[in-house]
Amino acid sequence: MWPTHPPSAELAAQYRACGAWRDRPLGRYLERAAAVWPGALAVVDSDRRLTFAEVDRQATALAAALHRRGIGQDDVVSFQLPNVAEAVVLFQAIMKVGAVANPIVPIYRGHELRFILGQARTKIVFVPGRHRDFDYPGLYRSLREDLPDLREVVVVGDGTGGEEALSWEEFLDSAGPDPAATVLALPEPDPDQVCLLLYTSGTTADPKGALHSHNTLVFENFSMIDQFALNERDVIFNPSPVTHVTGVNCALILPFLLGAPWS
Repeated sequence: MWPTHPPSAELAAQYRACGAWRDRPLGRYLERAAAVWPGALAVVDSDRRLTFAEVDRQATALAAALHRRGIGQDDVVSFQLPNVAEAVVLFQAIMKVGAVANPIVPIYRGHELRFILGQARTKIVFVPGRHRDFDYPGLYRSLREDLPDLREVVVVGDGTGGEEALSWEEFLDSAGPDPAATVLALPEPDPDQVCLLLYTSGTTADPKGALHSHNTLVFENFSMIDQFALNERDVIFNPSPVTHVTGVNCALILPFLLGAPWS
């Protein structure tokens, strides 16, 4: 288990009594949105559109693929992706399988990545083929010897990862014949379980990992819904990187609690 410093039992009881902690894992909210608003727009990525039902279906397939490749509770799945629809699907898949999501901003290079991926003991990482004319698969090839826990590098979008990497499509092919049944059979994550590992910038020292549980992230997002009086008719514009805490909340989580799309 990841080391945490939970509040006292008395304080945790207060959080639950006032509704701050709702004791539902994040994956439940995507399932609810897909059931209540299946055809509603959930994600706008350039000229691509995904409904809530499509996000749920794709995330279920990806969760089954993660499970079949040995990813489970407390395992870290990292992603160094720009703002693309696949980042939304991947985050939700990690929540479904009960693992720990580790978003990494795309500007990080060898020094930061060796530290973050090594300390997190990342099992699988998802990267772009090329982004802003930089070769991410080539960078990760140069890091593999220093990262003994890293099993797979998965390349999203254009570009090739070479023989040592899988494409997004190849990874999804390992989901099996009935991804929904595979995911349904998985144990539901404990809402107090760590589900997000997000590193600070490390401008004055090595990056430091901040930990969030399902309960704390749900509270943070419902506080924004309450503060700004948001509802399912609103559109969430997210210019922040989806690998920054603002983007994680506004793009990867908030729309699925709200039933509103992000773009």
